[in-house]
Amino acid sequence: GIHTFAEKIKILMISGAIAGVGGCFFAQYFLYIDPTIAFGVDKSVEMLLVSMIGGAGTVYGPLIGAVLLAGVQADRVSLGAEREDPAAVRGSLVIIGGSARVANEEIWDAVIQQARRGKRIAVFPTASGVPLKSGNRAVSLLNSKGADAFLVPLAPTGMEGSWQDVVKDPEWVEKVRAADGVFFVGGAQGRIRDTLVSADGKPTPVLEAIWDCYRDGGVIAGSSAGAAIMSRIMFREAGVVLNTMLNGVAMGKELDYGLGFLQHEWFVDQHCLVRGRFARSLVAMKEQAVPFGVGIDEDT
Repeated sequence: GIHTFAEKIKILMISGAIAGVGGCFFAQYFLYIDPTIAFGVDKSVEMLLVSMIGGAGTVYGPLIGAVLLAGVQADRVSLGAEREDPAAVRGSLVIIGGSARVANEEIWDAVIQQARRGKRIAVFPTASGVPLKSGNRAVSLLNSKGADAFLVPLAPTGMEGSWQDVVKDPEWVEKVRAADGVFFVGGAQGRIRDTLVSADGKPTPVLEAIWDCYRDGGVIAGSSAGAAIMSRIMFREAGVVLNTMLNGVAMGKELDYGLGFLQHEWFVDQHCLVRGRFARSLVAMKEQAVPFGVGIDEDT
């Protein structure tokens, strides 16, 4: 007969070796290791459900259970993705990872083509430390690609006048609302949050106008910091990746609330490959229980 104990030991050894190899690839790819990712309570429950649904004591039962469970999870994800009322938002998002090259026609064509009716695009230099220079450069670039872009003079420093006046100026509010799209330049995403959201957490009139543009079919595009603000949760003052992995992150320190154009189940980070930010994204997602994330690399 078959020595069952010996066979079980062989199976455990083989499966352990395969899992070890998989773990090596996992760590190298994500630059991050956490035992709860693969061995948490939820995974243990999933394994039990697979056997219970498909039937224990059979060869094909667990396989059938795994397929059925995967189908249920896919439906759950789909329902979560459709939670946003499609009638409320008809626009598009163009999320750029930063350092977009002038010659990358695919990026700029996407921004212009996704505009709702025409090519009138409001450029926000808010995140930049030199907003006038960065904003005018973005306007010139978009116009050279066929857009009709204009600069919105909104930045905490480096612009004439008061940004507190601009965010509630009826003329600027209406210009943004009537635009076919919005483009956020790169810099520090905290500046965008601090100027477009009031101290009590309510949207300013200009931010409400941006949302109106988006709901009415306009495109919301952003590069680097302009990409980070797309999700509900964003990095604000993150240190080096290793320190983030060792010390974790907290809301109000390393993390802040973004503008939330993307569905709340998603997290966005930028410069991912060039600056090795996949690991810090996983830390933030775990801290805030965000199930899905997208990492955008530079010039994409």
